[in-house]
Amino acid sequence: STAKVVDVNLRYSDVSN
Repeated sequence: STAKVVDVNLRYSDVSN
């Protein structure tokens, strides 16, 4: 599934699980 997580620089990255 696809989820949006907060990156270390407080930006959203789209990751596939």
